[in-house]
Amino acid sequence: MRASFFWFLPLLLILASVAQGQPRPKPGIRRKPKPRPTPSFPQPHEPAEPTDLPPPLPPGPPSVFPDCPRECYCPPDFPSALYCDSRNLRKVPIIPPRIHYLYLQNNFITELPVESFKNATGLRWINLDNNRIRKVDQINGTQICPSNLVAFHDFSSDLENVPHLRYLRLDGNFLKPPIPLDLMMCFRLLQSVVI
Repeated sequence: MRASFFWFLPLLLILASVAQGQPRPKPGIRRKPKPRPTPSFPQPHEPAEPTDLPPPLPPGPPSVFPDCPRECYCPPDFPSALYCDSRNLRKVPIIPPRIHYLYLQNNFITELPVESFKNATGLRWINLDNNRIRKVDQINGTQICPSNLVAFHDFSSDLENVPHLRYLRLDGNFLKPPIPLDLMMCFRLLQSVVI
């Protein structure tokens, strides 16, 4: 057994010396990454329009209200409010009937379609500040906003037509004086105008 140990020791030393003498790759030599192939379908791109809007808010926690639009926030401690502000929305979501206060400011909304407001029977206050509104739908002379709406804030939208309201602020819009008489005559319930 002693003889096998003497033969085993030199063999181990020879293997160790061979392992140390093997060439190692040189540090600093790196292969260039292969270029990614371009897809054959067009890539979606962000709109080129300049904006002063803040980045969109991340989606909030799931709502406790089943009728809350997915792109908005319905706070559990203020169930009559719907917060759809600063979400980079292009159109108005469907408004539930329980909503009294609607926040739609800081979006890219260009029109207010009737479909979005057909169930909004309890709506009293809307904030559409900093949008690009150019069209407000009317069907047979009936405006989209219900008769119990008392305030409509729209400070910097591009309004061309507006519904019947009690309180109206149009400052910061592209309406130029004089305001057309037929536009002013449609405000039967109007109590105050700020232009």
